[in-house]
Amino acid sequence: MNFLPEGYPFLVGMTLLAAVTFVLALRLRSWPLWLAAFGFVLLAIVVAWYFRDVASINAPTASSLFDRGPAGVAEMVTVVST
Repeated sequence: MNFLPEGYPFLVGMTLLAAVTFVLALRLRSWPLWLAAFGFVLLAIVVAWYFRDVASINAPTASSLFDRGPAGVAEMVTVVST
């Protein structure tokens, strides 16, 4: 999976924070630190999902009223009469 360049600092930061918290949890044998490290891993996964490069995914597009591109830019707006 490819990521947007703007998200690299966030991805690296969250990964390092999770790794440091895991190391501290191992050295201090602290359950709250284990839980915090697990939370940081989940947060890193969410950050990675948010900054994924949608243009590189070959997903089929469904016709809808509002189609948006990978950057959230409107490409086509269709008026539908009822």
